[in-house]
Amino acid sequence: MKSKKGNGEKRQFPIACFLLPFLLLAGSAGGAAAKSGDGGNAEPYRFMTPERYRALVSIDGLSIDGDWGGIFPKGRRVVLSPFAIGKYEVTWELWHEVVEQAEAHGCRFTAESGYQGHEPAAQSGTGKGTSSAAWTEEERRARPVTYVSVRDIVVWCNAYSELDGLEPVYRDARGSVVRQSAKVTEGTRMDMTKSGYRLPTEAEWEAAARGADSSAPDWTFTYAGQRANSTFESNAARPGKTTLTVRGLDGPYEAAWWQYNASRINSPDGRAPNNADYGAHPVGTKAPNRLGLYDMTGNAWEYCWDYYYPDPCAGDPRFTVDGVVKDPAGPVVGEYRTYRGGAWPVDELRQTIQTRYGTNGDLEFRAYNLGFRVVRRRDT
Repeated sequence: MKSKKGNGEKRQFPIACFLLPFLLLAGSAGGAAAKSGDGGNAEPYRFMTPERYRALVSIDGLSIDGDWGGIFPKGRRVVLSPFAIGKYEVTWELWHEVVEQAEAHGCRFTAESGYQGHEPAAQSGTGKGTSSAAWTEEERRARPVTYVSVRDIVVWCNAYSELDGLEPVYRDARGSVVRQSAKVTEGTRMDMTKSGYRLPTEAEWEAAARGADSSAPDWTFTYAGQRANSTFESNAARPGKTTLTVRGLDGPYEAAWWQYNASRINSPDGRAPNNADYGAHPVGTKAPNRLGLYDMTGNAWEYCWDYYYPDPCAGDPRFTVDGVVKDPAGPVVGEYRTYRGGAWPVDELRQTIQTRYGTNGDLEFRAYNLGFRVVRRRDT
């Protein structure tokens, strides 16, 4: 697997994190040191990915009770513990930096895992797309990673946690940290008491997309990042974007990369233009929501941990105490995995905050427009 090295600077990896049981000294985004089993301190890893792409947004605990649609239907009272969520979708650069370091220390991922944006490695052997595309190298690296499986995401999150001096979340039935994709099974559990990185639950994702305050106006907005629920920007006002259908006339242009500003639907001949307007875009280039979260609408679909069921309450019994559903994470088993948020090739009806989808539940399933963002427990 080819990965960008980052100006040739030697990077240190806390080897003890992968080879010995560790005790945590401290944990926060930014690289706390880990302590190995023999009492020696491992040197904190220095990330080469720009720090802004690793930023987290802190969300206070909240109670949600109302008829809001989506994952919060009438009669379902949900309480979420404080958590922190990625400000951006995980970028290709961060994905490959962690993969490179993890593989060097015994972790194993699926072959050719992780596209840069939407472009497969087969196009150029690098996962960066064609050399004639109008993207700078920095822009390429800042696009969301896609074509990643749940198996690889589990191993990646554990590796990212250890690099950052945090406790890995994903464990096997014996409680051991999972470090190989082939070892990820239906029985792999997500220990939310640990401090490390993980996929969001569907409830966490939707609460964050809505702005995490059910009393605020944006809680009921159609798209994350809108300035007002009735404000849409006209496609006709966009230079070079005048080939319209009725539904594409108005939409979330300022809030999202979606079908009418990022796909072939507006190219003169109906083919995919080889330019910077087509496909997944660098993260953070559209308007954020009130919390400062980018691309919660559009760009790449985002995995959640929950299995998908049409009834959002399907997995509630194991999380319910006295009528309150505390930190739900969905049913134990299922045929489909939840994904949310819309993506660059799809229309405005599938971009809405409320819209729920389930994709192939196979742990190896990958798609060219499907990525993820991380969350972690917030220390209070």
